[in-house]
Amino acid sequence: MTPRERPQPTDHVSVLAVDDDPDFVGLLVDQLEHHAGWLTVESTTDPKAVIDRLPDPTIDCVVSDYDMPSYDGLSLLHRVRELDPDLPFILFTGKGSEEVAGEAISAGVTDYLQKQTGSEQYVILANRIRNAVEHRQAERQLTDHLDRMNDGFYALDSDWRFTYVNPKAAELLEHDRQFLRGEVIWEVFPDVVGTELAVTFREAMGTQVSQTVEYYADRIDRHLEATAHPFASGLSVYFSDISGRKHRERELEETKDWFGEILRHSSDFVLVIDHGGQVQYVSPAVTRVLGVEPADLEGKHADQLVHPDDRSNAWSLIGRVMDDESEVTEELRGHSSGGDWRWLEVRASNQLEDPVIGGILVDARDVTARKRREEAMRELHAAAEALFRAEDRDRVASLLVDVLAETLDMAINGVWFYDNVAEELRLAAWSDVGEELFDEPASFAPGESLSWEVFETGVPCRFEDVSMAPGRYNPDTSIRSEIIIPLGDHGIVMIGALEVGVFDEFDGFLAETVASHAATALDRIAQRAALARANSVRSKLLETLPVGTLAADGEGSIVAINHRMCELFDIDDPPRAWESRNLGELLTVAVAQCREPHTFRERLSTISESGDQVDDLDISLLDGRELTLNYGTLALPGSQGDLWVFTDTTERRRYQRQLERLQEHTNALMHTQSEEETAALAVEAATEDLGADVAGFHMLGEGGDVLEPVAFSDPNDLFDSPPVYDRTEARAPVDQFVWDVFTSGDTRYVPETAQISGLREETPVKSAVLYPLEQYGLFIVSDRGRGPVSDE
Repeated sequence: MTPRERPQPTDHVSVLAVDDDPDFVGLLVDQLEHHAGWLTVESTTDPKAVIDRLPDPTIDCVVSDYDMPSYDGLSLLHRVRELDPDLPFILFTGKGSEEVAGEAISAGVTDYLQKQTGSEQYVILANRIRNAVEHRQAERQLTDHLDRMNDGFYALDSDWRFTYVNPKAAELLEHDRQFLRGEVIWEVFPDVVGTELAVTFREAMGTQVSQTVEYYADRIDRHLEATAHPFASGLSVYFSDISGRKHRERELEETKDWFGEILRHSSDFVLVIDHGGQVQYVSPAVTRVLGVEPADLEGKHADQLVHPDDRSNAWSLIGRVMDDESEVTEELRGHSSGGDWRWLEVRASNQLEDPVIGGILVDARDVTARKRREEAMRELHAAAEALFRAEDRDRVASLLVDVLAETLDMAINGVWFYDNVAEELRLAAWSDVGEELFDEPASFAPGESLSWEVFETGVPCRFEDVSMAPGRYNPDTSIRSEIIIPLGDHGIVMIGALEVGVFDEFDGFLAETVASHAATALDRIAQRAALARANSVRSKLLETLPVGTLAADGEGSIVAINHRMCELFDIDDPPRAWESRNLGELLTVAVAQCREPHTFRERLSTISESGDQVDDLDISLLDGRELTLNYGTLALPGSQGDLWVFTDTTERRRYQRQLERLQEHTNALMHTQSEEETAALAVEAATEDLGADVAGFHMLGEGGDVLEPVAFSDPNDLFDSPPVYDRTEARAPVDQFVWDVFTSGDTRYVPETAQISGLREETPVKSAVLYPLEQYGLFIVSDRGRGPVSDE
């Protein structure tokens, strides 16, 4: 994989295509493998052959027709889901209806695409296949992470059905995980209905606030602790077996001496506080939790142990206990020897009258890690929304750096984007701490660093001690712990710490999660920019056509009109003023200028109603001009529209064949999806329609210093290779001339290159037209003779 290529889901994707039409399935194979070199397509006309192959790990996706005589697409989908529930299945059908689409979605289809005409549908289908396979791989990575967890985890949808159960959860619940999937929790475990666990789950789902509960599972004779995290369509439940802890608590309850009575109520460490708030006793476990000795706390007031912001809650807890509540639970922050604050789950009970204890018994358990996970997950959801709203790459980089530093407490981090001009990774954003530590952050060229290796392979890396890793960029680095995560084909994010072993597996999971959101945002920004460029170039080229062009959607709203259309019918309003207006309004203006307006109006009405193609319909105008109308349907995103092409036929014989080809190119230009496709069509039109000897479509490179050929045609081999125009200090006269035209923004017609100083010996062409495309590039048409286009 070269850095310029978009990383594919795997080295290749294997697709099994089924369609009862052998000609179409053969075309499908050819088109998919032509448009997506990373695809390998196997085909069959027998749907049952698909069933015989499954499950088959070599098949990454199934693409199926719907209407097949022996076994329709939905029947095949149901059978495939029984054999391989997660295998991507795309219904690619010529039969489209809401009923078919709805039934396919209910049956679990991965995607639904209706067959169209033209090669564009195969590009779209290839992209859908890639997205489906990438999504399946991402789900597998997440599933692998959850499968390796030591705690139980399962997910419930909004109907309380199991959608995922990890092996530990299946072990604790004593059920096969495949059996549980799709089952309603209340039906599989009816003894849970009405219990505290059920109430907690329903409260979490209803309030969208995480809830934690301890409960005894009578059926399996175990004590469990569960935390339910709500999301938009269900619950994620983490739970663990705490039977051992509960057993130890029961043993402590049986101890009759004073020390045993205290430990009977403890989970991690225990305090006894008198009615005035003085600490009378602290169990030895406090050293393990807070790093302080019991003697350092005994005799102090409880206020000194609690975070100032939590003291009112602490006194409220004591007050409620003094009011004879049996047990009160609160979460408070306690001060540790390291100077930080640890979150403690505190359970207090009134034992003032107990002859052995004689005080308020406080059981404190460290829940800092759990609070950190909960808070991180909440903030990551907010971060994902912010990344999705980001308008440019720099904003994505800045947000990603801030989320890592502030939300995940990964203070040293930075984002590097790939610069395809310099062909290296360059710093895009740097955290404040990282900027203080490193004055001049490095750029990474191919093959010289771990960062480049991660970018090239697309595989994240986590290092306990990066100073021991071969291939590191700086052998003397002060960074020890390090995480490097790819951002698709956009770059990488690097996270570091000065101590060894700082980042655990969960840290890596959180960082990869937010990085994946950033990569998705960058993909969206890149796609939006590419489409905007393609639309702008398409609009610019549309204005160069010598025919009046008018396109409308299925609702009769104008989506495109060029200046030539306005000129032909003496319309004062510019094309932009007509966009989104009703087609009938414009045609009324045109009809009024015809010699036989009534006849022409009836003909237009018939054309609109029938939708039949019309070729060379003659129109006579009041001013003596003769026009022809060509009409056809137009495939637009999500609908079908109309394309109207009006041509001045004064010199029809001379230009007849030329204009027919221009109509085809106009139709194609109306739904190009990329600048490359637009460029190819423009070059083809120049050489075939205008008869030019040479045509080139040159786009501005990302570095802004070169105009690179995106499409180039030279049938007579006048050039050894497509020219690249450079504006560096050493530029040649031709480069300087071309760049002067591009920067001026004005079209330049050169009837004789020999008349331009410095061009005579530098170029094999004798004449040319140079047409700037705003800030995007330059369209050049040239010829071996003088005046390649003249008045044409």
